[in-house]
Amino acid sequence: MPWRLLNTVGFPKDRPTYRSRQRKKEKEVERLRRLLAMVMESREVDHEAIAREKAVEERMNEEIRRPVQMAVSPIQRQTASEPGVNISPSGQLKSSCAST
Repeated sequence: MPWRLLNTVGFPKDRPTYRSRQRKKEKEVERLRRLLAMVMESREVDHEAIAREKAVEERMNEEIRRPVQMAVSPIQRQTASEPGVNISPSGQLKSSCAST
C-alpha cells in the first residue's frame, strides 16, 4: 500500500493516539500562550514601577531643591550687591611651604 494512501486513511489501530497527540499539542500551545501573557504582564508591571520610581525621584529632587535655593538665594543677593572685595593682604603673598 503506498504511503499517501496510508497517510490519508491513517492507521486504524493508532487513531486514539492521534487525538491524544493533538490534545497534547493543544495543551502545550495553551501553556506557552499563558506563559507569554504572564511575561508581558510582568513587563508592564516593571515599566509602571520604573515610571513611579522616576516620579518619586523627581518629587524628592524638587523638595530638596526648594529649601536649598531658599538658603542660597540670600547669599547670592549679598555677593551680587557688594563690590568685589579682595581679602588678601597687599604685597606679595608668601607661601607657608619652605622651598628647597
